[in-house]
Amino acid sequence: MPIQLAIFLGIQALAIVLYSLAALLSVYSQRQKLQQETGNIAAGSPVQEAYQRFVAARFRTLLTARRTNIYILFSFIIVFLAFSWVQPAFNDMLIDASGNPFADLLTFICMLVAALIGLYIGVYVLDVAGTILVDLEAHEVFQLGNLPQEVVIRQKVRKVLLRLVPLICYLEGVALVLTILPNLLFLVLLLAISLIIYFVVTQVFAATFYALGTSLRPLEQTEWAYLAERIAQWARLGGVTFSSIQIEYDLIGSTNVRVVGPNRSMLVISERFLRNSEWRQQDAAVAFGIGCIRTRLGLLRMMSTLFSLVLSGLLLGFILLIPLLGDTVFPLFSVTFLIWIAAFVGRIAVRRALRNVYYRIDRDAAFLTGDPLAVMVLFNTVQALNGVTTTIRSRRIPSAQNRMTRLDALIRQPWPRAPHAANLVPAIAPAYFAQHMLTVPLDQAALTSQPAPVPTTWYATP
Repeated sequence: MPIQLAIFLGIQALAIVLYSLAALLSVYSQRQKLQQETGNIAAGSPVQEAYQRFVAARFRTLLTARRTNIYILFSFIIVFLAFSWVQPAFNDMLIDASGNPFADLLTFICMLVAALIGLYIGVYVLDVAGTILVDLEAHEVFQLGNLPQEVVIRQKVRKVLLRLVPLICYLEGVALVLTILPNLLFLVLLLAISLIIYFVVTQVFAATFYALGTSLRPLEQTEWAYLAERIAQWARLGGVTFSSIQIEYDLIGSTNVRVVGPNRSMLVISERFLRNSEWRQQDAAVAFGIGCIRTRLGLLRMMSTLFSLVLSGLLLGFILLIPLLGDTVFPLFSVTFLIWIAAFVGRIAVRRALRNVYYRIDRDAAFLTGDPLAVMVLFNTVQALNGVTTTIRSRRIPSAQNRMTRLDALIRQPWPRAPHAANLVPAIAPAYFAQHMLTVPLDQAALTSQPAPVPTTWYATP
């Protein structure tokens, strides 16, 4: 075995061990919290309240694990740079850099690949171990429904085979070529091909890719089949067509309502959400899916992903090409800097545009159902089931708190409402806005209550 490959595998093994240990410590912390809430239930604490505390603690633990992973990665980089500065001959040990003027850069990339392999393996160790050792038991403790162990394990195996294995094989291949035949031009070409493949798999074949990694069942084959006609009525009123309606038997922390597919027309509704909501929130969820199609949210997200990939690829490509130009580096450096500025400004613009689209979807859902209060409570319920506060936001989706603020302003405007819109919404978790209660406890009577008829027209013009 070449010495370069042996050193690379050693760094990779160290990264895998460190990240896996961090993952297992996070799983241990989750188990401790689960045992604590199990004791609280035995002492008389309501199951739903115990579940809310558990998922909130679980979410905080996962955030800590992510921050720990970042700290470990930066530690690898700092230690490597310090060691390379103290011992310059290390570059020749890690790659076959004889006569190669770019040994420092190639060595750094090779080390970074080794650390990333450990990072990705650690992430999946956390995911798989957390599911098997914590989440399966939590399903029984908190009475979250029937989710057979073999279904969960099969879902995780598919996820590993579809996402982790191809990624690790790709990174190992890059590292192998770099250690034996270091070449910057090859690296740039490989980067371009990889970005194209990633875009096609995750965006063009989004529905297939999503279905393979999750546990979906057609609505008609579930206990929620009676909702099919009502959803069809809402879709006709909204002027859209769902290619299919799927119920996702989701794991803890992944409750959501989304629309996926090449044209983003497959409606996916969380089984846990349906089990913990009544008809007003379910109507709001369907209206949200209709809004996603009407606003072409899927196309916008796909184009924003393409924009990010193109600019990221150009930026990384130009950075890798800078060492090849020698004395002519300044023009290329200037172009690289301009691309970085464009990428930075473009990402801000894309995020703002996408957030505005979500605000429009929320408004359309309120106008369609005539029940803005139910749309507000929908956000709170999904966040509560995932253990996330309403102030948390992602890079592209505004926080539930901000979306509720927009809807509150909409409520204060004069426009026709549904007859039931003034009533508080039955929900599993209490929702407040501006110190006003929006909900009443969700009980069996609310779960089995007869829904109001689907209207024949929108309550207000979108």
